[in-house]
Amino acid sequence: MRPDLIKIFIFLLVCDVHVRAYGKNEPIAQQLSILPDLEENIHKVDCLNRLADLYRGKHTDSCLYYSLKAKELAERLDYDQGILEADQSTAEALFQSGLYAESLRDFHRILPRYTERRDTLNSIRLHLDIANALNKTDSDKEPVINEIRKAIRLGEQFGQDSILARVYMTYCIFNTSLPSDSLRYYLARSRQIATRHNDDHILQYNKLWDLRLMLMEGRHEDALPKLQEFIHESRESGHTRIHVNACLLMVGYSSSNPRLALDHCLEAYATVLEKNEMQLAHYVLGYALEIAKQLGDKDEIIHIYSELEKSHAAESERSRKFMADYFHYNSVKNENIKLAARNAEKVSWIIIISTIAVILVLAVYMTMHKRNRKIAEQIRQIDSIADSQIISLEEVKHRAIREEQKRLAQELHDNLAGTLVSIKYQMESLSSSTEAEPVQTRINLLRDAIDSAYNTTRRKSHELYFIEGHDNEDTFEKQITRLLDVALPDNKYTKNIYIDDLVLPRLSTNVRITFLRIIQEGLTNIIKHAKASLVEIVIYEENQKIILSMKDNGLGFELQKSKKKSTIGLNSIERRVQELRGTITISSESSGTEIIVEIPVRGSL
Repeated sequence: MRPDLIKIFIFLLVCDVHVRAYGKNEPIAQQLSILPDLEENIHKVDCLNRLADLYRGKHTDSCLYYSLKAKELAERLDYDQGILEADQSTAEALFQSGLYAESLRDFHRILPRYTERRDTLNSIRLHLDIANALNKTDSDKEPVINEIRKAIRLGEQFGQDSILARVYMTYCIFNTSLPSDSLRYYLARSRQIATRHNDDHILQYNKLWDLRLMLMEGRHEDALPKLQEFIHESRESGHTRIHVNACLLMVGYSSSNPRLALDHCLEAYATVLEKNEMQLAHYVLGYALEIAKQLGDKDEIIHIYSELEKSHAAESERSRKFMADYFHYNSVKNENIKLAARNAEKVSWIIIISTIAVILVLAVYMTMHKRNRKIAEQIRQIDSIADSQIISLEEVKHRAIREEQKRLAQELHDNLAGTLVSIKYQMESLSSSTEAEPVQTRINLLRDAIDSAYNTTRRKSHELYFIEGHDNEDTFEKQITRLLDVALPDNKYTKNIYIDDLVLPRLSTNVRITFLRIIQEGLTNIIKHAKASLVEIVIYEENQKIILSMKDNGLGFELQKSKKKSTIGLNSIERRVQELRGTITISSESSGTEIIVEIPVRGSL
């Protein structure tokens, strides 16, 4: 068997042993039938990865398509196992398309991830893939063989018996320096495991190796019937690569008969065309061209050259399309990564801006809340002081009434009671100067009536005479000043207060209470709404009227809206002013607000 034919035979064995999708049209159809019904979940990722795996070595474009679809969905679902399997199928598609360096880089990148997951089965497969890629990129076979030895150690150490048949077969293919007895040892191990696991694919290649060894040992007569039978079986089974390998073995057997060898070579090429295994066409045609040149058959040479050109054109177009699809995917992926990064940046800015906005809103809310609490506290203090001052005024009013009661009691005791005692003595004197019975009876009746009137007068005078002691009280002006000091701090407000001293004695308690209530309501509005810095209060007499003027330099307000929102405090003030027969006038502009209350002098007393 010629050395160059042995190389082609070994190449085809390598291509096929590493392909797990041999003759799997039925599983492919089954997966394609269930794919449309699957939802966007990990089950769909697994289905896409199974399709990519089934198409490995059978249809590179489909392998790439389904592996990229699987990875895209797996990344969205954050499904690590699905991403790993998709990456492995993509790397295999790159290898099948002739991108050996790129596939080797991806295989080396994937292997540590399987090792970290302690996925021994896929780690072994990765070592075989790396060995296959190294065989294409490195003339030194030692690294290739070392990778296969690693796969053997892993399989034997962790009991991955099912894949060891393939590993032993691969070791025999690559390690061409093995002596015959070592080859038979590893082939026997491979056959035992394949038989145990019913791996017909590896068993078929064991038969090929047995036939090859028989030809290499010169046992042509023993090999011929077995080889013819094997070609027939492989043709009937429809397994393209096994049939092509069998035909090439027959070419090697017929090396002494170039015409017969060319026929077998063209039969292999016909099988390649029929099954659309165009990756093998170049190698089969290359050997067919050498045989045709040996024959000197120009027609066959021209025909083979024509087929080679077609094969090269088809392979170039397929590679171009594959590369375009692959780089388009990477371009789209990179754009998606950039877009995702930009979106992530936008989301980060949105989160930052939202956070700042929330902080600002909270700060404003807390400031307003603090301010409102402060205002509420000021208003409470105003109300408290105003109420205490009004209570004080009510107490003054009450003491005045009690003073009047005391005066009346004194009058009753000193005048009326004394008069009744004098009348009583005169009646007793009159009674002693007459003895007439009727007169005496009438005098006694009058004396009893006078005693009763005296006792009643004396009792009532004592009841009215009870009067509490006087307490010290602030003047009205001091009360107003104290109210303003509590409500309006000196560091924020300028306060001007003027009260005519001649007016104070003429202010009744009711008028003072009304003025305090008006001032209290005005201060509340200034604190809440006006944002003023100056407050003026003036009380004076003009045209027989007591006038209260309260003015600020705040923002002012719309009177119509204010009337629609009339408050209890304002209603109470208006009612009090009306009871005193006075008037209240409110004027407001952007420069401030002024409240003027006019009370007739006779109403103030």
